Amino acid sequence: MPNSAINVSQTPKRGKIVNMAPEPLKIESSLISRLNADIVGEIFTVYVDQWIKDNRQETTPTQPAIYVLCKVNQEWRRLARRTPRLWRCIIIWYSTRTWNTCEALLSDWIQCAASSPLQVYVFSTEAPDTELHPLLRETLMLNASKWSSFICLGPTPFWGTPVKEYWSFPQLKSIAISLDDDTYCNFSDAPLLKELVVRNLQKNVSVHWSQLTLVDIAVEKLEYAILPLKELKVVQDLRLTVEQWLLEDQLTVVTPKLHPHLRKLSLHMPKQTSVIIFNALSTPALTDVSLYLQSDPNKSDEDWLRSFLALISRPGRLQSLTSLKLGRLGNITEAKFVSLLAQIPSIINIEILNPGFVISDTIVDAMNPQNGIQGRCMLPNATHVMFKNVKIQFDGFLLLNMLKQRKKCTEHPNDSNAVLLNKIPVITSFKKIEFWYNNPEWIRSDSFEDPNLVMLFFYEVFKLKNSNKILLKFCCLHDDPFED
Repeated sequence: MPNSAINVSQTPKRGKIVNMAPEPLKIESSLISRLNADIVGEIFTVYVDQWIKDNRQETTPTQPAIYVLCKVNQEWRRLARRTPRLWRCIIIWYSTRTWNTCEALLSDWIQCAASSPLQVYVFSTEAPDTELHPLLRETLMLNASKWSSFICLGPTPFWGTPVKEYWSFPQLKSIAISLDDDTYCNFSDAPLLKELVVRNLQKNVSVHWSQLTLVDIAVEKLEYAILPLKELKVVQDLRLTVEQWLLEDQLTVVTPKLHPHLRKLSLHMPKQTSVIIFNALSTPALTDVSLYLQSDPNKSDEDWLRSFLALISRPGRLQSLTSLKLGRLGNITEAKFVSLLAQIPSIINIEILNPGFVISDTIVDAMNPQNGIQGRCMLPNATHVMFKNVKIQFDGFLLLNMLKQRKKCTEHPNDSNAVLLNKIPVITSFKKIEFWYNNPEWIRSDSFEDPNLVMLFFYEVFKLKNSNKILLKFCCLHDDPFED
C-alpha cells in the first residue's frame, strides 16, 4: 500500500531547503507516548495511508502526512524516519521554480524508504508542456530498480529522453505514462510488470505484452492497437482508445485471437473502428463491457451491432456478460436499443449515458414481463439500471405497472409448472432504477397533470421496496456528463 508523499510546490524560494526541524511541543504525558513503538508505527501507517488515498489523484499540492508527523516532536520524528514503509509512496507536485529543492528532498525521502518498493506519482503545477528537470529525472531513474509502480500521465512529459537499455525494473508491477512522438521506452527488463497504461502509443514501447493482465492504451492509428492484441495472452482487463476514423476502403479483416482470460473490455472509438476490434477478439469469459462509440450520421448501426453480438454470443452456451455500459451511441434508435438488449438476457447491471437519447413507453413496455413474448422481457436478470443524460417521454404509471409486474414475478420463484407454461416468467426484480434526465418539463406532462398524481405515484413506488434502500431515483440534469 502507498504510504506518503513529497510536496515542494509551496517552497517560498528557489534553492532553499524546507526546514523539517520540529517545533517543540509539550507532550509530556499523553496516552500515545506510553504506547509501544510498534503500535505507534501502525497508527502512523493508518494515518499516512488514508492521506495517500485522498491525495494520490489530486493535482493540487497539500502538506504530506509524514511531514505533519515529523513536526510533532523529536521522538515521533525519529520513529517516522526509522519506519521505511511510511516513505514508500512519492508524490511529486513539480514546479520549475523549486526543482532543486525537490531534488534534495527526494534524495532524503528515498534514503528514508531504504529498500522498500517505491510507488511514484508525478504531477505538474505549471503549463502542460513543462518538462521535469534532468537532475530530478535522473534521481528517479537511478532508483528505478525500487519502483513497484510509476504514474506520470501528464501534463509533465517525464520521458523527455529515451529510457536507456541498461535500466532495469525488477520490482515494477504497474506503470502509466504519456509519450511524445519521438520517445522510445524499453520495459523489456520488467519481469513482474502486469499493468500498462500508455497514452500516445505508437511503436515506441518495448514490453513483454504476453505477461500483462491490464492494458490501457490510447492510439491515433488503429494499427498501433492491433499489434499488441496479437501478442496478449493473459490479459484480463483491456481498454482501448482509438482516434482514427476509417473509410470503407480501410476496413480490413482481422483473424480473431483467443483471449481466454479477458473479462473486462472498454472501447472509446468511432463505431466503424470498433467493428474491427470486435472481429479481432474471441472472449469466452467476457463479463463487463463499456462502449463509448462516436457515430457517423451517414453510417448505419447494423455493422457494429452485429459484430458486438457476435463477440458476446457463443453457440451452445449461456452468455457470460453481466455488466454493460453504453455511452455516446449517437443516433441509435429505441427499436435497435430494445433489439440489442433483448439478445443479452444475462445482464445484471446496465448504464446508459447517451445525451439526447429518448426513453419512451417502448422501452418501459419492453421491460414489463406482462408484455413479453413467450414469458420473456428485456433485461430479465437486471437488478441495477441507470439511464443518464436522457430525455423522458414515458408515462409514469406505465413505469409503475412495469415495476409491479416484475415484483409479482419474483413472488413465485418455485412454481416450476407455471414457469414451464410461461405463465410466470423467470425474472429478477429491480433493486434500483435511475433516470437522470434533461427535460424538467416531463414531471409536468399529461401523466402528472394533477399534483396529487405525483404524490400517489411515489407512494405506490415506496410500497414496492423490500428494504430501506431507494428503488427508483429521478434526477434532473442540465449538463453533459462527458463535458469537462
